[in-house]
Amino acid sequence: MEHNDQQDDQQDDQQQEIISAHETDAFLLANYHQLAQELNDSLDLTTAERVLAPIINAPDTTQITLLKALGQENTMDAADIVQAVQTITTNKEIRKEARRALVRLESNDVYPGWEPPEAPTLSQALEQITNPGSDASDPILTELQSLFAGAENLFAEEENVETVHDFITEWADGNYEEAYDHLASTSPLRAGLAREDWAARRQEWFNAAHPTKLQVTFVDPIDEDEPEVPTIEAGWSIEFVDLQPDAAPKALPELPFASALFAETGRHWFWTNYTVVQEDDRWVIQDMIDTGANAFELSEDELRERINDLKEQVVLAVEGDEDDEDEEDDEDDDFDEDEDDEDDEEDDLDEDEEDESLFDSLESLGDVLSLTVKAMHYSDALIAKVQEQDEEVYDLAIEQALSANEAERAAVYAQKFAENIPDTRPQALNTLALIYSVIAASSHEDDEHDEEERFVNLAKTTLRSAITGGTNPKGEILLANMLIQDDEGMNEAESLLLHAKESSADNDSLFSIDMGLAEIAMTRDNKEAALTYYLHASSLNPEDEEIWFRVGYLQSQLDRYPDAILSLQRSIALAPELTEAYTELAGIYVAQKSLSKAREVLRGGLDVNPDAADLFAALSLVYLQGNDTRSAAKYLEQAEALDPDDEMVQETRQMFNAQRTQQRSQQRYKQNKPNNKKRR
Repeated sequence: MEHNDQQDDQQDDQQQEIISAHETDAFLLANYHQLAQELNDSLDLTTAERVLAPIINAPDTTQITLLKALGQENTMDAADIVQAVQTITTNKEIRKEARRALVRLESNDVYPGWEPPEAPTLSQALEQITNPGSDASDPILTELQSLFAGAENLFAEEENVETVHDFITEWADGNYEEAYDHLASTSPLRAGLAREDWAARRQEWFNAAHPTKLQVTFVDPIDEDEPEVPTIEAGWSIEFVDLQPDAAPKALPELPFASALFAETGRHWFWTNYTVVQEDDRWVIQDMIDTGANAFELSEDELRERINDLKEQVVLAVEGDEDDEDEEDDEDDDFDEDEDDEDDEEDDLDEDEEDESLFDSLESLGDVLSLTVKAMHYSDALIAKVQEQDEEVYDLAIEQALSANEAERAAVYAQKFAENIPDTRPQALNTLALIYSVIAASSHEDDEHDEEERFVNLAKTTLRSAITGGTNPKGEILLANMLIQDDEGMNEAESLLLHAKESSADNDSLFSIDMGLAEIAMTRDNKEAALTYYLHASSLNPEDEEIWFRVGYLQSQLDRYPDAILSLQRSIALAPELTEAYTELAGIYVAQKSLSKAREVLRGGLDVNPDAADLFAALSLVYLQGNDTRSAAKYLEQAEALDPDDEMVQETRQMFNAQRTQQRSQQRYKQNKPNNKKRR
C-alpha cells in the first residue's frame, strides 16, 4: 500500500512538473515582447543575462520548446530573444536550437535587431584581466579570465612577474609607499631610506615632473636554466616633464635612462631588468639593471647584429603563427558541410579549441611585440652612433615603431631622420607629417581634442616646411588633402594639387591628385568637373574600392542612368560591403519604375551586409513607393532596431509617417464623402 502511495506521489510530481513546464512556456511566450524591450534597453551583457534569467534558468526542455515557438513568431522581438539566448547561454544544445530558430526566422525575412553590447577592446579586456581588483562580472571578461587560469598576470605565470609589473604601475601612479613595499629590504633602490622618506622624495619629483600615461609593453621572465636569482625584463614608457638640474630632486635610482624621448608629449621609453628574491614568502625586487642604457655601450657591429637577430626571431614568430592558421584552414577544407551532425561535432570541436587558439595567438602577439620593442632600443643606440651615415637605420626604426603601434616613437625617428640626413629631409618630413596625423587621429579617439588639433597643426606646419625650396609633389598632395579634409583653403589646395601634377609621373600620385581635385569640384557643386576627375582617376586605378561608386553616384545625379548602373554594379563587385552603392543603384531602378529590380539589389546587399540599417531603410522606401505599407513598416522596424540614429533611417521614418497620414486622411475622406448618386 505504501509502495502504491509512493508511485502515486511520483506520478503526481511528474504531472506537476509537466504542468509547470507548460505554464512556464506559456508565460515566457506571452511575455517575450516585454523581455525583448528590457533586453534592448540593457547596456551590457551582465544586464542582458539578468533579463534572460527566466529563460536561461528554465529546464532544457522548456528552453527548447520556447525557442521552437519563437522561431514561428516572425517578429523582431522573437528574433532578438533567440539571438540573445544563443549569445549568452553556455549550453551547447540550447545554442544549437537557437541557431535553428534564427535560420527559420531569417527564411521569413525576420532578422534580430539586438546585438551583444560592445565588448571591451583587447587591450581593455586584458587590462581588466590582469587587474586584481577588476570586476569579473562581465561574462566576456570571465571567459577570458578562464583562459588565463593558473596565471597571476597576462605576461607570465610567475608571481615574480606580477611583482615587477605592480612596482612599475604603483611608481608611475605616484603610489610610492606601495611601490616601496615591492622592494627587498636590502635593495639599493631603497637607498637606505625609510618608507616615508623614500616616498616623500619621489612625491617631490612627481609634483614637479607630472608623470602620466604609463604604457607597459611587456614584462617577461628572462629564460635561464634554473637561475639562482630570477630576472624579469620590462619595456615601458611614460610621459613626464624633464626637469632642469637645479630644479630636479636628487637622482632617483629606480628611474632609468631614456632610450628615446618625444619632446612633443614628454614620453620617455625605458628597457629595464629586475632581479627578484623572496622575502617572507613573497617576491620582491632586489635590484634594477638599466638594459636600455647598456645598449648605448655596445659597438655599432654588436648593435646591428642584435637588431638582425631580433628581426629573424620576429619573422619566425610570425611565420609560426601563419603556419598554425594554414593547418586550421586545411582541416576546414576537409570538412563536409553537407552533414548536419558533422556540423554540430565540428562546432563543438571549434569551441573546445577556441580557448587554446586565442591564448596561443595572444602569446605569439606578445612575443612579436616584445622582440620589436627590444630591437627599437638597439635602434636608438645605433642611431646615436651612425647619425648621418645610414638612411636604412631610420627606415627600419620607423617601420618597427609603426608595426608596434608606437606612433610617437616613430615620430622620434622621423624627426631625427629629417635632422641628420639633409639630402632626404623633404621625404622624412612627409613621413613625419603623416605620423603626426596618426597621433592626431588617436587623440580624437581618446576625446583629447586639444591634442588632436595640436598635432593636426604640427602636421600642416611640417608639410609647409617640407615643400619649401624644392620639388616635393607628395608633400603638396598631403598638405592639399589635409586642407580639403578640414574644409578650409580650397583655393590653396587646388593650387597645390595642380602644381604637384606638373612634377608627378607615378600613377599613385596622379590618382591622388585627381581624387583631390574631384573633391574640391564637389564642394563647389561642379558635378561635371568632379565626374571628369573621377573618371580619369578610375583609368589610373580601376580596382580602387570606392572610385566606381563615386563615378556611378555622379552619373546618376546627372541622369546618365545606363552608365551609372554599370559603374555601381562594378562598385558592388569590387566592394560588396559598401552599402551606399546598393542604395544608389536601387534608387535608379525606383526612378525607372523597376521596383522589383530595386528590391532584388537591396536584398543582395543584405545577404552580404545583414546588419546594414541603411539597406533595410532603403528596402522600406521601395515598398513604400509601391504602397505596400505593411512590408515597409516591417523593414523600417528592422532598420530602427539596428541604428535608430542613422540619417537615412530617420528620413525613412518621416516619409513613412507622412504617407501613412495621407492614406488615413484619404480613407476618412472617402468614408465621409456624401453620396452624390442620383436617386432612381
